Amino acid sequence: MVTLISVESVEDAILIITLLFFLVCVAKLGISLPNMLFKLASKIRRLDALDQDYCNLDFGALLSPDETNRSSKYRFCVRQKFESFRKTGLAVWADSVSLAAYLVCPSLLSTRIQKSRPQLSIEDVSRFIAVMPRLDNQRIVELGCGVGVLSLVLQRLLDPETVLATDGDENAVMLAGSNMERNDGKHVQVQQLRWGCDKDIKQALCAGKRRQVLFDVVIGSDITYWPAPLGLLKETILKLVALDGCVILAHKDRSKSSNRVFFDSLSAHFRENFHIFAADLADDIGQTGGDFSEEDGMHIFIYRGLLLPQGREE
Repeated sequence: MVTLISVESVEDAILIITLLFFLVCVAKLGISLPNMLFKLASKIRRLDALDQDYCNLDFGALLSPDETNRSSKYRFCVRQKFESFRKTGLAVWADSVSLAAYLVCPSLLSTRIQKSRPQLSIEDVSRFIAVMPRLDNQRIVELGCGVGVLSLVLQRLLDPETVLATDGDENAVMLAGSNMERNDGKHVQVQQLRWGCDKDIKQALCAGKRRQVLFDVVIGSDITYWPAPLGLLKETILKLVALDGCVILAHKDRSKSSNRVFFDSLSAHFRENFHIFAADLADDIGQTGGDFSEEDGMHIFIYRGLLLPQGREE
């Protein structure tokens, strides 16, 4: 027996399926719309923040949530002079703020796992936290310090032996120096360091010492974007870090800076390397700069155990 299906029945079925599909799309849009609007508003605020002369940061809510009256030591007022995207080093960017918070309190990683990275398990985060170095009593140098936020926070909230903030841009060095004075960061040394310049590198190695002494920790935030001279950056890192030291780099993927060749080439010079994708914390700390092309979060790379470069003597 052959059952005949009328044209009207087929049309009704197609109509029902179309309506169901439409309702599912509307439901998904309704669920995701608030989050989309929140992200859009956040990015607009970040762009607007670049026009402000000062950026106020308060790490207290993240680093001392149990304190009723949080100490002023967690609050910073940083001057910036951002004029256009040609002078990116003169603004406060989210990565430097987020990395500062993670270095001061690595356990924050365990509570900020990215929902967009479901493959990142609690075990992965715990292993990464375990390899993050303690910065107390360490010699630290920051490359591409910009306005100096990262070095300033580490010096005030931790107890490092030496903190040297460096940048290749003379204007950034001057601005970072003034921010140290403004925020009682007198123990942070600031100098110009042009990547690959042996004179600048030798001067940096003498920070806080009468002779050249290698650094326990080399840090950098958002300095691996295109078209930064990454070959000179790698050369500089290898000349600054001690054999048993480590390198910590925060990186945000963008349209022209998502290539990982630099990080792979740097890992070839170390016995161990680690990587994790961490959430942005900057919006919980202050209104920092950003642009629409940035992904929500940042990559943190750690390299340990330098393999002695050819021609370098310890």
